[in-house]
Amino acid sequence: QARFAGETAVPLALRQFRVRGLRVETFRADGERDIVGVAPACEVSFTEGNSFLVTSPGPLEVTQADGRFTVSGEGFRWNHETQRLTLTNNVRTLLRLSLPGSETPAPASP
Repeated sequence: QARFAGETAVPLALRQFRVRGLRVETFRADGERDIVGVAPACEVSFTEGNSFLVTSPGPLEVTQADGRFTVSGEGFRWNHETQRLTLTNNVRTLLRLSLPGSETPAPASP
């Protein structure tokens, strides 16, 4: 399951929209939130069937709900049909690991 929300959506062409303030949340089978993705601006193009592409030259941040994994970058393409996300520029990854005897996950070394 997934929930998509945006602040505004402006039609650009048939089945194509410019979206501001995109927020995507995915959910596990038990209903708990799994992944959150945020992009200030992007274009959404609906393809054949129920598939779509989300693209932008701008920033994207995707975080696992428990905060243990985050990936961000500038310039992205999400292909819903293939379930493939491509980040092209200034890609950063943060992995938080729990250290033995520690309650709080510590950032992993780059």
